[in-house]
Order: sequence, then C-alpha cells, then structure tokens
Amino acid sequence: MPKYTIIIKGISVSYSDSGKGTAIVCLHGFLETKSMWKPLKETLPKKYRIVSIDLLGHGDTHCLGYVHSMEMMAEIVFRVVSKLRLRSYFVIGHSMGGYVALEMLHSKPKNIKGVLMLNSTPMEDSEEKRKQRDRAIQAVKSSKTHFMESAIENLFAPYNVSLYKNQIQEIVLDAKKTSIQGIIAALEGMKIRKNHLETLKKCHYARVLLGEKDPVLNYEALQGIFKKNNIDFDTIPDGHMSLVEQPALTVEMITKFLKRLPALSR
Repeated sequence: MPKYTIIIKGISVSYSDSGKGTAIVCLHGFLETKSMWKPLKETLPKKYRIVSIDLLGHGDTHCLGYVHSMEMMAEIVFRVVSKLRLRSYFVIGHSMGGYVALEMLHSKPKNIKGVLMLNSTPMEDSEEKRKQRDRAIQAVKSSKTHFMESAIENLFAPYNVSLYKNQIQEIVLDAKKTSIQGIIAALEGMKIRKNHLETLKKCHYARVLLGEKDPVLNYEALQGIFKKNNIDFDTIPDGHMSLVEQPALTVEMITKFLKRLPALSR
C-alpha cells in the first residue's frame, strides 16, 4: 500500500492512503502500527478509501514528548486528515486507537460520520489499571524486548497463543519500531485519558466489537455498560486481537456496519 510521510510539529508522521470512495481513517492499538489493517485492506470492498496512520511514537512516526495524551494523538490525526482534505470520514480504532477515535469525536465531531471501536472501551482507566501501567513502564525500562513479547502474547486468548505463534512473532517484530520513549509516552497517555461514554452515546453511527475472551478488557462489565446505555455492540469469539484471531468474521462485521452508513462525500 502507498506510504507517505509528512512533517507535523517538527516530527515525521507516517500514513498510508489507498482506494477511492467513502473515507475510513484507521487507528491502530498500543505497540501496533498501521500495518495491522492489512486484513481489512485486502478484503474490504473497493468502494472505500482507507487511510491508516502510525500514531505518535509508533511505527515510523516519531515521538512528540514524554507523554502522548489521547488529545495529542487526535490532533496529529486531524492534521493528516486536513492535509488529505477529507470533508467527511468514518473512524475505526483498535484498542488505544479507539481511545483516540473518541477523543476526536469529542473535540471535533463535525466531519466524523461514524465510529467503530474494535476491542476498545470508552471508559477511563481504573485505579488498578493505572497501577498496572506504572508497572509496565518499569518493565519497559528493564527490558523493552521482554516487555513487548509478553505484552503482545497476553493480548491473545490463552488457547490461541500457540496457534498464532507466527503472527505473534510478526507483531513483535513490527512493534520493535516503537522506541522505549514511544512506549512509555503511550502508557502515560492512556493512564490519564478521559471517560468518553457520553461521547460514544451521542454518536449517531457508533458500534463496538468486543472479544468474548479478551484478556485485557472486562467483557462482562462492558457488555452490561453498553446494554444499560443503549450502545450497539457485537461479540467476537476469542481475545483482544480480533483481526488476527478472527479476521474473516471481524472484517465481515466491519463491512456490515459500513453498509449501514449513509453515503459520505469525500
């Protein structure tokens, strides 16, 4: 896929842009890069234009400081979108990318026509989760490689770890592009992110795809929250990495949701 680089606030930001039609901005998760969207790009109908961006400190995008808040990441995405002159678009965010998508929807909702959150949550970190991120920061400082290998393996449903051993190794190899500074800055940013449940509720075209066996997110708790707040969600078997563990089903669900969207101008 065509890859491009632009300079924003003095740093290089990398993105890819392919296809024509309804624009979809794809935002990857923590320790991932824009390459994670390959299964979607290869199977999504050709009537979509897919823009995928390496978020701050990840992939080929450089760091902008020592704390990459979701607001900072959202602003970088807006700058790319502005350069591409997208008047309206749909946003898909995986995990951390979902946090960024909701921050975008909260701050500048006008041109965002729909949001799909993949293995993500609108809730802020709990106190225990923030402590886990602090422990993760110490682990990164101790051994970046060991931390990445362990963290990525732990995103999969336990019974899938051996089954997807090769894919896990590929993800780890891709994650090595992310510097220690980038990893820590993202952890610090996720730790202080806001609760965006109301933001998600107000979006006319929003959906969440949850992993039933997600080892990172509490499926039962989120299911209850979404039902109580009338937020549309679907369940995907397996863990946090739906595009790896259930690629065909995940793309099918994404495609089905996209078909519900009204026609968007480019």
